[in-house]
Amino acid sequence: MSTINQRIAQVVEHSGLTKTAFAERIGVSASFVSLICKGGSNVSDRTLNDICREFSVDPLWLRTGEGEMIRPMSRELQIHAYLTELMGGSRTAAEEAFISTMARLPSQFWPMVEQALDTLLEEYSKSKKDKE
Repeated sequence: MSTINQRIAQVVEHSGLTKTAFAERIGVSASFVSLICKGGSNVSDRTLNDICREFSVDPLWLRTGEGEMIRPMSRELQIHAYLTELMGGSRTAAEEAFISTMARLPSQFWPMVEQALDTLLEEYSKSKKDKE
């Protein structure tokens, strides 16, 4: 069974962020995140709660390893979380271009975009499973 420090390292890896970016999201230093991931430091309840809140991690999984890492989110919550992130200014150039394009696209074309994105997501999921 993994330790809480190993599970935090899994969350960092799953987030796709650098340790610096991950640390910024939870209000700690990158060196502290590195120390935690290596098992060299205990983690406060506040830090655990911040990780769960920022990365939709199930608190039970983070503390005990039971259940799934990520809490299931409704579609509405996923959209809200993404829009909150976008409004916070953390947009990539690709996101900026996509949002700009969607804003100019007449609504009758949105179903085609949705279908294309669903196909892309399916391919992404397949390639991710192949790598595991």
